[in-house]
Amino acid sequence: MVAQGKNARYADSHNAELASIILSMRKLREGIVGSSRVDAFSSKAYMFMIRVSILMKHPDSYHPAIQHLLYDIHPYVPLSASEKQEFAGYLVLHLASKMKAYNEAFMVKREFQVTDYRILQAVDAMIQGNYWSFRATRRKVDLYKARLLEDAEQRMRDHTLKCLGKSYFTVDVNYLESVTGAKWDELKKEFGVGWDMNSAGIVTVRKQKRPEQKVAPPTPPVKLDANFKAWE
Repeated sequence: MVAQGKNARYADSHNAELASIILSMRKLREGIVGSSRVDAFSSKAYMFMIRVSILMKHPDSYHPAIQHLLYDIHPYVPLSASEKQEFAGYLVLHLASKMKAYNEAFMVKREFQVTDYRILQAVDAMIQGNYWSFRATRRKVDLYKARLLEDAEQRMRDHTLKCLGKSYFTVDVNYLESVTGAKWDELKKEFGVGWDMNSAGIVTVRKQKRPEQKVAPPTPPVKLDANFKAWE
């Protein structure tokens, strides 16, 4: 819980320390771009700034920095194979997770030959709306990739809840918590789930409508002819 609190603090745009670091990195980027400097120092500086900005969840800093590193610096000061995989992978995840730009993400993946199966699995999960696979992938990746995937977390959970709402009348609370990655109280308080749970742990997602019983039409009265005689 301490680590989560620290991450939240450094991802807070109102944090004075964060704002100071972001401003310093922006000035450094502007200085490098303004001087048209393309060398090993500029490459290392950009890699450092990208990693820090991702941890701070500041896309306005890391997105243009990744593009500059890959398209302006890399052609003249080539990244190593592992560095190219790392930063192209970050761009793929940003495009898919933050911007939902899946076509662009696949174009970057093909252009830089991104082969990290965890990145590709995460993108596939986002496209398919597979929250189970998405969460499984998040547990496998490093801190930088996990931070980038946080941008898709809420919409993936919302999509899952909508699917559950349309597919089930009732569901066991343990199953519900496992597929959503959140406890029942959290789903009620933080995600606004309006479902009800009974003492047996069964959640009523939607009430099943009983079929309407059709009332038989009344029998029309029979008019007898005046000359009609009943059987004796």
